[in-house]
Amino acid sequence: MHYFCKSAIILITYLLLATTLKAAEGGGHTVGNGGDLSELYIIEIWLNLDKKIEYCFESTDPCQLLATEKNEIKFLLNHFNEKGDIHLKASANPWEFKFDADGITFNKKALYNNETPKSYGELQALVLKALLLKQTGDSEFSQLLAEKLKTRLFLSSFERHTFFNSKKYSMHWTQFTHQNDFVAIDSPEFSFEISNYFLKTSPCEIGYFQLQRVLSMQVDYSGIYVKGDISYICTVSQQNAVTRYRGKFYLNLPFDSNHGFDTNLFNVSVYQLELLNEQ
Repeated sequence: MHYFCKSAIILITYLLLATTLKAAEGGGHTVGNGGDLSELYIIEIWLNLDKKIEYCFESTDPCQLLATEKNEIKFLLNHFNEKGDIHLKASANPWEFKFDADGITFNKKALYNNETPKSYGELQALVLKALLLKQTGDSEFSQLLAEKLKTRLFLSSFERHTFFNSKKYSMHWTQFTHQNDFVAIDSPEFSFEISNYFLKTSPCEIGYFQLQRVLSMQVDYSGIYVKGDISYICTVSQQNAVTRYRGKFYLNLPFDSNHGFDTNLFNVSVYQLELLNEQ
C-alpha cells in the first residue's frame, strides 16, 4: 500500500528543541543555535534526492535494481513532491525518524555516528530509507534497498573538500558525479548553504556546476569575501553533447548588526567565463 501526506508547498519547519531554519532569498538555507553542516546536508537531500536517484535509470544501470525495486523507486520519483515537510528534533532516545501527519521528523542524533557527523552518502541513504518505509510499510525492504543505493550510487559519487580561512569561519564544498556541488559557509553559530546561488549563475539549461578551488577568503568587520574558480558542465541529452565552461567567482556574505550572516544581502557573481570545448 502506498501512502504519502500531500502538500502543495514543501515547508521546512522545526519542532521545539529543533534547530532554527530559514529559507534565504535565492534558495539558500541557514541553520543556527548549534546547527551544523549535517543538518544542512539532510535538508538539501530532502529537497533534491530525486535528482540523484534518477541516475539509477541511466543506460549503464548503476544501481542494478530488481523489478520490484525499480517499481518502488519509480513510484517514489513520481510522488516525490508529495512527501510533505521535514522536521529535525533533538532526542536522546534511539530512534532515527518518525512519521508525522505532514511529513517526517528525523532525530538529530541519527545524523551522527557517535559524535562524528555522518557522510552525505549515509544521510542520503537515511532519507531514502525513511521515504521508502513510509511508502511501502516494509521495514526490511526499505533498509535493504537504501543500503543497495548507498553502496552503488551514493557513496561511490562522494568526495568532500574543505577550505578553512580561520578558526571561526570556513567554506565547505562537496562534489558529486554528474551533480551540482553542495556549498556552505560555516561558523560556530551559523551555517549557510549557498549551492543554489551558484546554480543560478550557470549558462546551462541542463547541467551542473563544480567549484574547482578557492583562491582567497577574507573576513573583516563588514562580512566574508571569497574568490575562486568554477566550472559548468552542460548537457543536451537528445544530441548526447557536452559543453564545458570555466570562470571565476566572487561572493560576498555581509554580517548583520549582531555579526550574524545577513543572507538577504548575500551575492555571488561569475566573471571571465569562457567556453572550453563542445563535444
